[in-house]
Amino acid sequence: MEQNLKINIENNQVKLAVYNFEKRLRIFHIGILVGDNEFHFGIKQGIYVCPKRNNGKKFSVLINNIIPREMAFLRYVNIYLNNILLTTSLSFDQLLKIKYSLEKYRFGPNTYNIFYNNCIDFAYIFLCCITTTNKELLNKNKLPIEIKQPWITEPFRLLNKHLFKYLK
Repeated sequence: MEQNLKINIENNQVKLAVYNFEKRLRIFHIGILVGDNEFHFGIKQGIYVCPKRNNGKKFSVLINNIIPREMAFLRYVNIYLNNILLTTSLSFDQLLKIKYSLEKYRFGPNTYNIFYNNCIDFAYIFLCCITTTNKELLNKNKLPIEIKQPWITEPFRLLNKHLFKYLK
């Protein structure tokens, strides 16, 4: 019975999948691992699903459509909320339905923007959708450091927010 419980918990456990983009500047690519599947948000594809650690392959991206960059798997990060490991009770089919909804809502192909619609935004919203509703989750200060926006994007995000209010 206990062995079945471990398998069940492991399949429903939710973790951050962290890939190294620019370690010196603390810039990472983030996905969400649920069971054996990682959910990511990328520049051209939008949301995509791949096996754990992308089957050992590096992700390749083009910066400004010219400079190739490879991102290697760095680590999985457990997510705790009030000292309880974050899990989901959703099936893979239910996770895919949420994926499709988020693609239509905000994270479709070619909608990626480094400053205000990036992999960290996706990871946070996806977490909120797949875990039980808990207001604590909405407090990003209680989540792992990897899900916080890199310091380099914050001034642009603030400027964009204020500019958007002004243009309204």
